[in-house]
Amino acid sequence: MGNADVSVIEGQVPYTFTSDKNQKENFQPVEGELVLRKISGLNLTSWNYIGHDARKFRHYGPVAQEFFGAFGHDGIGNIGTSTTINSGDMEGILMVAVQALEKRTGEFHQENEALKAENSELKARLEAIERRLSGNTNHTTH
Repeated sequence: MGNADVSVIEGQVPYTFTSDKNQKENFQPVEGELVLRKISGLNLTSWNYIGHDARKFRHYGPVAQEFFGAFGHDGIGNIGTSTTINSGDMEGILMVAVQALEKRTGEFHQENEALKAENSELKARLEAIERRLSGNTNHTTH
């Protein structure tokens, strides 16, 4: 079932859409830190559709208006609409965010290792100073 862009494979996955690099153009870089800042500004809530039983059919996530406001323009054109969220775009934004967080994690790890090394060096220097002071105290006469 489906067409060249979207396929539904019964008994397999809900649907599949093409992501072939050869079918895409006008690639633009996406700044991961900016994406993280925009995500932090989204009002992420739980909710239900009007008319659905709120006890049975709840969902999590942003509303399309906020998502489109944050991610709907990339300098070339519009991405999505103010009333719908394309799951491929949502997944793409989340992948950019994960990549940015992984970059942060690597940077924090490097910084942490450098701070550990500096701390060890300072601890060794302090211990050496304390030994000298302790040695001077034992040899002084009154």
